[in-house]
Amino acid sequence: MTDKKTVKFGDICKEVKLTTKDPIGDGYERYIGLEHLDSGSLKIQRWGMIEEDNPSFTRVFKKGQILFGKRRPYLKKAGIADFDGICSGDIIVLEAIEGALKQEDLPYIIQTDVLWEWAVKTSSGSLSPRTKFKDLAECAFEFRADIIL
Repeated sequence: MTDKKTVKFGDICKEVKLTTKDPIGDGYERYIGLEHLDSGSLKIQRWGMIEEDNPSFTRVFKKGQILFGKRRPYLKKAGIADFDGICSGDIIVLEAIEGALKQEDLPYIIQTDVLWEWAVKTSSGSLSPRTKFKDLAECAFEFRADIIL
């Protein structure tokens, strides 16, 4: 029998807060807004072009990071970035903490009902509730001890 270990989300994952004032000058071409994330799917199939749409977004994401929709979390919007770009401030950019979890294992945790239910439970606001990373960080998971690094 394998031992179990309880771990908080914030012990294995962190929010990345990179920004840019000149996305095109910094080499970014595409952006992601909440409208580009499909509920229940981690595949990003749509995006906008910065040069065409001139969004006011400044948050940077890198290929492989997770984009987690913090606005109306009951919609379960998240995606794995397969390119570098900028995104809406209503998106939390996440990556695994090196030495605690492999980045390729993070999507499995993002898809759990435990995390989404916690995000909904900890969200605030009536018309457009939002969750925060500091609240997500407190979400506890039980894992087989051999899965967590």
